[in-house]
Amino acid sequence: QFDLALDALQGLAERFPEAEVTDLVTQAREVKEREAAVTQALEEAGWLLRQDRPDLAVQFMREKAGELGADARFAARLAEIESSLPEWEGRRATEGCLRQVAALEQLKQWSVALTVLEEALLVNPAAGDLLAAAERLRGRLLEQERRHRLGRRLEAIGNKIAAQDWPQA
Repeated sequence: QFDLALDALQGLAERFPEAEVTDLVTQAREVKEREAAVTQALEEAGWLLRQDRPDLAVQFMREKAGELGADARFAARLAEIESSLPEWEGRRATEGCLRQVAALEQLKQWSVALTVLEEALLVNPAAGDLLAAAERLRGRLLEQERRHRLGRRLEAIGNKIAAQDWPQA
């Protein structure tokens, strides 16, 4: 009931202008303004989080921290968001890597795509999506190599048949 208390102090300040009540009203207004600024900053940071941008939320909150002073709610929320950044950064890096790999796969650059995945796995070896994509590409490369060997064998047999080298064919 902050507003009621502020109104009561304002009434006292009007009735007793020479008393220290005026200073209390000024301080109470400053507290209320700071509280409103903290609430608005937390709402803006919340919007950034809903956009999946905790990096921008942390940057914004660090900039606002100087203006808002030592507000416990604000500091706790900032610490909470900062602690979630490593997970977010890992997820974002994984998604970027998978987009790059998908583009390389469309170009049938499977060995390059596998190299990209293996480098990403050095940084984040527990990323299930990266592991699955790497296994899929390894399988594709093995299949490609098997087909290539089979094609060479069939070509050699075809050459033997063309030369009528039946025992070797």
